[in-house]
Amino acid sequence: MRSLLPLVLLCGALSAQSRTFVVAPSPGNGVDFVDIPPAVAAAAPGDLIVVRAGTYSGFTVREGIRILGEGAICGSVEVRSIPVSEQCSLTGLTIDGDSQSGSFTVADCVGPVLIQDVRLTVDWPPSGLPFQGLRVLRSASVGLTNCDATGSPALSVVDSTVSVAGSTLRGLSSFVQRGSVATPNYAGVEATRARFVVAASRILGGGGATSQFTSYPGRPGFVAVDSHVSIAAGGVAEVLAGSPGAPGAVPALDVDGGTLVLDPGVTLRSYGSPDVVGSAIRDLRALPSLQISGGERGGMMRIDVASPQAGPFVLMVGAKVSAMELSPLGLSFLDRSTAFDVLSIYPPTDSVALTFPVPQDPRLQGISMAFQVLQVQDRHLPQPRVRFSNLAVGVVR
Repeated sequence: MRSLLPLVLLCGALSAQSRTFVVAPSPGNGVDFVDIPPAVAAAAPGDLIVVRAGTYSGFTVREGIRILGEGAICGSVEVRSIPVSEQCSLTGLTIDGDSQSGSFTVADCVGPVLIQDVRLTVDWPPSGLPFQGLRVLRSASVGLTNCDATGSPALSVVDSTVSVAGSTLRGLSSFVQRGSVATPNYAGVEATRARFVVAASRILGGGGATSQFTSYPGRPGFVAVDSHVSIAAGGVAEVLAGSPGAPGAVPALDVDGGTLVLDPGVTLRSYGSPDVVGSAIRDLRALPSLQISGGERGGMMRIDVASPQAGPFVLMVGAKVSAMELSPLGLSFLDRSTAFDVLSIYPPTDSVALTFPVPQDPRLQGISMAFQVLQVQDRHLPQPRVRFSNLAVGVVR
């Protein structure tokens, strides 16, 4: 495999003039701030904020900065209006929701937003309290890698382009309060007028419940309206309806309008319903998928590629993300000005694991590397098909 060191060095050079701020719960040697909001206010585009283990306030980001959590717990997060010339990256945060908060919102971002290893936990919200979960609104290029969220729904996408890899997204389930009233439940993902690519991920609808006065049947894992959705396998890949809990048919996917490209390797679960309902144009097709793990300095980064039909593929890497529809290939997520091919390979099986060493150099901390695969399928046909995988992002820690 070709070394990724040239790209890492390039990223390091690009960030050589940036500053690093350290946030910790208590003042001390090498600590610049004791909460995240003042660090965000002081940072300029390209700067890195390292957040050490502790509990902090929520915050809003409006510039292309990088935030790297090291066991940090915080309140609600908002990323807004990132310009096209900048890129924002948030890694390693846990958003500890309660009955009044617990959301991660990306809104009105023309520039890319990359979210890695973010955990969002919530208490059960009684009806009428604010949204809890991940939400992406009117944003051009958003990547989620190795995230875990529960919410109402776990992920809501409106008028945006999103790629999800190696993540778990759970809709809140109903439960009965004081034996008489059942709380609402939610799908794992809801998408409206979105371009959405997901791979090697678990999407779970909330379970239903019945009480003396109200009842909620289970919810689909994925609900989409007028959207273009691709769901690939690789690793654990499933879309599961929530358990019924009340009378009513519950599909795994409810996709109305738009298109759905579904890998037959994805596990689906429904209750009393076809697995897929709705008016979307459907295409059952094997899709390449990509997962990333590791990335510690001095350690290894691992790239897992699921290669359906064992077809040849090209692994590409870049420093910046920019989503672009290249029909009929699918969504390209790598900005061509920083992207290059790592290797071309014809795997002997339908999956392959690639590893490469990560330099120890501390200047590389917080650097993001975006990966995507382009695979040739059906080589035996007169016109073979070529297809992009999802986006997956690795961060040097």
